[in-house]
Amino acid sequence: MDGISLAKQNHWVEVILSLRKLSSLSLRGCELSQVMYPYSSSFLNSSSSSIEFLSLENNNLTSSMYHWLYPLTGNKLRALYLSSNMLDGIPKYLGNLSSLEYFAFDNNSAVVNFPDFLNNLSSGCTSLTLHELSAVHNRFIGTLSNETLSLKNLATLDMSSCNLGPHFPRWIQTLKNLSYLDIANNEISDTIPLGFWDMWPSELTYLNLSSNNISGKAPDLSSNFGNNSIIDLSSNRFYGPITNVSSTVALLDLSRNKFSGGISFLCQIVHGFLLVLDLSHNLLSGTLPDCLWHFKELKILI
Repeated sequence: MDGISLAKQNHWVEVILSLRKLSSLSLRGCELSQVMYPYSSSFLNSSSSSIEFLSLENNNLTSSMYHWLYPLTGNKLRALYLSSNMLDGIPKYLGNLSSLEYFAFDNNSAVVNFPDFLNNLSSGCTSLTLHELSAVHNRFIGTLSNETLSLKNLATLDMSSCNLGPHFPRWIQTLKNLSYLDIANNEISDTIPLGFWDMWPSELTYLNLSSNNISGKAPDLSSNFGNNSIIDLSSNRFYGPITNVSSTVALLDLSRNKFSGGISFLCQIVHGFLLVLDLSHNLLSGTLPDCLWHFKELKILI
């Protein structure tokens, strides 16, 4: 029902809950914020909803809507999309959903208290089930005083452009099962903690730390990356020689840093998966190694 105006449709929550076998509901851009009475005054909250997929994106919703969202978010809910609204946080009951695997909270225009946001999400059953969290382009404030999060199975974390800096978010190191991490453009002006590069027992397939102000010596990128993985460290202040890179990397962007020395490290990965390589705007020197001409998959070299 995306794009259909429900601005004048009172009691629509009750109508939805009457559809006992409904498993997927998408109401993107339906002007839900204009509904005067989502349900009647005699309506009793219920957690018996059969919905597994629920999208309420782009409705100008504020956090006052959470009292009527509650009946729609039962324990069968697996995916919840609340992006492009005006929400200033999430309620604690979202942290108690026992089946929630994917949660999208992108592009909300209100200021969000970051510690409350993560703590509410990781305080109950959701901490065991959540697999993907996307919260890009939000105005988060505050930092975590407790650096341990109970998101046991979180594999994908996308929080680019969320003002997480200036310190590096050390709580990320408690998320041991990450395979996809994007914290680009977060105004981080710090060094990366010791052990960050070998903290994951699982393999990373996507790592984006670009467009921050992160400093430190060139990291060892030789392990913990899966086949055809992507690494983007561009537009930071990393320095020193590039020594080791995993042969499993498909895209490597180290541009706009202060890396120095030669690029002989490329000879270690000549038989790998490399498709795109960007080393531009650094302090590199020396000659091009002969092995550069033996890459079979390389399509873009900058």
